[in-house]
Amino acid sequence: MSLSQPPQRDCAMSPRIGGNSPVHIQSSTFNSIAGNMNVSHTINVGESGLDILRRALCEDAMHDSAVRPTDPSCHPGTRNAIFERLDEWCFMQPTNSAICWLHGCAGIGKSAIAQQFAASCQARGQLGGSFFWKRSDAGRGHWRSLFPTLAYQLATSFPGISPLIQRAVETDRLVASKSMRHQLEKLIILPFREAPKLKSRPVWVLDGLDECEDHAIQTMLLRLLINSVRHGLPIHILICSRSESHLREVLQSRYLTRIRRFHTRRGVPLDDGWPDEGTIRELVEKSSGTFIYASTIVRYVEFTPRGPLATHYPQKSRNTPPHLIDSLNHGSDRTLLKINAMVVFCGRRIHKI
Repeated sequence: MSLSQPPQRDCAMSPRIGGNSPVHIQSSTFNSIAGNMNVSHTINVGESGLDILRRALCEDAMHDSAVRPTDPSCHPGTRNAIFERLDEWCFMQPTNSAICWLHGCAGIGKSAIAQQFAASCQARGQLGGSFFWKRSDAGRGHWRSLFPTLAYQLATSFPGISPLIQRAVETDRLVASKSMRHQLEKLIILPFREAPKLKSRPVWVLDGLDECEDHAIQTMLLRLLINSVRHGLPIHILICSRSESHLREVLQSRYLTRIRRFHTRRGVPLDDGWPDEGTIRELVEKSSGTFIYASTIVRYVEFTPRGPLATHYPQKSRNTPPHLIDSLNHGSDRTLLKINAMVVFCGRRIHKI
């Protein structure tokens, strides 16, 4: 992520420095020189806490960022059981565990669920922040902008804590460049400790944790979050990731509430027998519960004039994704060759704790 430096303005001060002459510094660059090292710090004294956070956050990581429209969203009616469980965990049983882990293999639809749940929390006025990691993205592949991004969203959504977060940043203007523990403590924990009790608990939605740097960083971040909620941080945290062993070791702690396995088998409405039942069974079988394949087929069925789906994949092939994608005929419809998503009937299990 590239952080633009603020424009440097001339210092406004009295003609003399020293004695009783007042000195008023609006903005400046201070050079501290020792030996062969020259360290430069740019400070905008007139900046508010929100201004400082805005320069340090990653806007692209938020669930409603402009870079996310192409990301898959859940088709209406699908994954209902998952959202019911999430609502129960977050809104109906506030004494439950503060942390929920939604995990599964790549392509099953975790990001779509996270994005839709974040939007639901925002509509209720309870979204305290969201962050979607992506390893290949320079701004979203690391942890360094996580807490400034979450703190900014908290400060702009919860007036009761906003002045405390801003004061914390204005007191330590370099807080966004400090350690993970320091940022969490100064930007989140201490403001909550001083704030009056909020009417409702904020919710954080953190997606793609397994794409944040390396295993050591992921484990460190998880432990910090767990210890924080264990010691009273009043935030519900939904964490979505692949089911990696190092994450499982940290998250499968006895004080976290288990959520049983469940299936979702909801689909789009189909009319007039197209596709026919045999074709539906074939698509379900080939999807292997993979979300990406499923959502592509859903879009095809919804927006493509009725016709023989059999022309778009080898009838006799018993392959499943990704082998099915590789085996598509070269003459197949280009839409299916792009397959980003996959059938409606996703029979994959999702665990949460």
